[in-house]
Amino acid sequence: MIDLVWTEDTVFAYLNTRLSPSLGDDFSSCMSVISRSILYSASYPFSPSETGIQVLVWDALIRSLAFLTCRDKDVFLGSFKSFYYRDGELVEEHFGRERTEIIRSEDFFRSLALPYGSGHRGNRDAHNRYKEDVLDVLYQVQPKLKFETRPLPNEILRPVAYELSSGRCPLECYYIPKSEFIRLLNFFSRMVDSITMRRGEGPSELAYRLRASSTAIATITKEKLTFADIQGTGRTLVSLN
Repeated sequence: MIDLVWTEDTVFAYLNTRLSPSLGDDFSSCMSVISRSILYSASYPFSPSETGIQVLVWDALIRSLAFLTCRDKDVFLGSFKSFYYRDGELVEEHFGRERTEIIRSEDFFRSLALPYGSGHRGNRDAHNRYKEDVLDVLYQVQPKLKFETRPLPNEILRPVAYELSSGRCPLECYYIPKSEFIRLLNFFSRMVDSITMRRGEGPSELAYRLRASSTAIATITKEKLTFADIQGTGRTLVSLN
């Protein structure tokens, strides 16, 4: 049996049918960064170059869409409670880590960005947060045996997570070209406006925020934007996706 997959071309063709014809050129100019973001989200917490993902099976597509539409808690619980029996007693224990706005913003930026290269090191705290992303996923995927065993705690899984993330580039080693990011913001603002117009609704607050973000980003003198550059404008990435 042949598995059905989504490639960059099929994703592009499908999305193009859902957009106003007037957005076609804008969408085409943004497709490379949109494709990069989709593949990264499907590979989370690793990169497509590490996982080898270049096409999307159904589960990978759903996972990617969940992350990109801020519905990641539907597929990635983050912080949660677990129950298991110990000495004949049912024990409730809190595990995991809350997916805060800053964590989600960092993930979204990384999905859009490109690596500088091995010469950039970044700070230790940011790299440790990246290791914690891997740790969160390891905790999530271990089998839960109907209250019969206690899940492996983080202190046992942490050496494995650190080994998997060793030598990898932290957040400060990534950038997005300013012109590419501005094109993306402008495309999304026009797309949101076209949706609200079709619905007969008034001006969109989200489209306004996207245009305001584009204006703020344009004032940055650097051509390669880091996560800190974007956050420094007062625009959080979570509020834009």
